[in-house]
Amino acid sequence: MSSFTFQMYYVVFISVLVLILFAFLLVLIVKLLKKKRVITSAIVIAADLVLLSCSVLFGVTHKTYYKFNDRKILKSNITDIHEKYGEPDRSYGKYDMYYIYTDNDHIMPDHLPHYYCIRYNDEGGVVEVWDGVLPGA
Repeated sequence: MSSFTFQMYYVVFISVLVLILFAFLLVLIVKLLKKKRVITSAIVIAADLVLLSCSVLFGVTHKTYYKFNDRKILKSNITDIHEKYGEPDRSYGKYDMYYIYTDNDHIMPDHLPHYYCIRYNDEGGVVEVWDGVLPGA
């Protein structure tokens, strides 16, 4: 199983788990409100909102790849990134590339290694991040 397929199954599994938990909490809220247990309902609603907001926050901050926090990387410099993630697998001038997966999936695979790409400016500040393949591939 390729890393991309594992990542896809991981994301689907976590999403389904969150949806099931969210639905369970909603059913619990309805039952508690019918029994007029307002304080317990408020606690369950708060837990539900915390779960939902944490899920949304993770999705917003890890848009490109689940192991890399895009927002934090965009606010840091290249030295901090090298300290946290190690030396890049590929480096082209002002571009650093960290290997993330090879697409060998069953539906329209490109069989190319995909990289988490980081472009930085002359001062070493990160300008842009994206998921891509090697230039010319």
